[in-house]
Amino acid sequence: MYNNKNIIKISFVGDIMCEYPYLKASKKNGKYNFDKTFEFLKKYLENSDYVIGNLETPISNILGYTYDYYQFNTPESFLKSLKDAGFDLLTTANNHCLDRGIEGLKQTMLNIEKYGMQYAGTSLSNEEKKYKIIQIGDVKIAIVAYTYGTNYSYNHYKLNQNDLRKVNLIKQQISNNKWPIYSKNDFYISFFKRLILHFFYFNIKPIINKIINYKLDFAEYIRVDEINNGEWIFDKQFIKECVDITNEAASNSDITIFMLHSGGQFNKEPGSFTTKVIESIDNAKIDMLVGTHPHVVQKSVKKGNKLITYSLGNLNTSSKVFYFNEESLGDYSILLNAYIDKKSKKILKYTFCILKCVDVNGYLIVYPLYDLIKKETSKENKEKFQQNNLRIFNIFTGKNLNNIELKLEYDI
Repeated sequence: MYNNKNIIKISFVGDIMCEYPYLKASKKNGKYNFDKTFEFLKKYLENSDYVIGNLETPISNILGYTYDYYQFNTPESFLKSLKDAGFDLLTTANNHCLDRGIEGLKQTMLNIEKYGMQYAGTSLSNEEKKYKIIQIGDVKIAIVAYTYGTNYSYNHYKLNQNDLRKVNLIKQQISNNKWPIYSKNDFYISFFKRLILHFFYFNIKPIINKIINYKLDFAEYIRVDEINNGEWIFDKQFIKECVDITNEAASNSDITIFMLHSGGQFNKEPGSFTTKVIESIDNAKIDMLVGTHPHVVQKSVKKGNKLITYSLGNLNTSSKVFYFNEESLGDYSILLNAYIDKKSKKILKYTFCILKCVDVNGYLIVYPLYDLIKKETSKENKEKFQQNNLRIFNIFTGKNLNNIELKLEYDI
């Protein structure tokens, strides 16, 4: 808990990933253990009253665990580690929420509750509210979470009319995108196709890469974030419903926080689609907006006491996946904090901590960058970390400073 009894501290992280190389490295003696990933983050989160992150994977028993680059599924022990680290709510409205279909999504929500956490952005039934109200003391906080899509162009899992309201969407699932290599007509038949692709990616492709010294990269294809280009079809009807739901949530709470999953992956700047979506949502009665999906840190904008963040980056991401982008600092992210006054029920200030994900033979460990810099003995590594600390600071704040004081927590 924050040491001021009159203040509530809520913390946010970006996309919580569990890609195949990390999943594989987490398995020892037939069991998966993710505890050490969040060991150093846990010490920091102990000072927060409530912690929110975006769960970028289903947690289900359908079709096995992750076996390709673009469709995830993760053991329940992942949730145990997140709960032990201090997480209270996981947003489930993202492009991977249907990686195991609607049944996988239902299992995910039930498993989140099983481990003593809440979810937001998806629903178990059509009667369930499309937002969550959490109460800390006398302060009611609404969490509204929406996603730009569900990777329909990749998994071809289309929600039927009865299930459509179970995922908070800002546009229709169907898009004009055509993924390279992958073409699927049926969700279950594609399982066998993916097994073949899995063998190619993790066994044959590395050998080819070494022989011809070439890195197969489809990342450029999926970075588009421009209106009406492929995946990014601006849908006024869906946006209107999203704004109406957000205003309803605001009428039932003291503070409204919007969690948006949208953007071009590894883009330094948000594109026209996400920018227009955020402009539309900004017309709703929100107090802050937290963006995820681009896999890298993007800018934040403060409007009076309202904070808009376009992307917090990936909390943990594998450097061994072929689409990883080191130049864009994909292994750095933001832990965002909002401090709320219990009496006025208003947000007093925002701060952030810069995080670094370290890949140790496939296993991922998240550190506050401040701690890494303090304990680093190599002068070269220390300077590199300090330079990247400044780069992330400038990207997130929109400033262009030449140097800054090293801090665990920076004010916005």
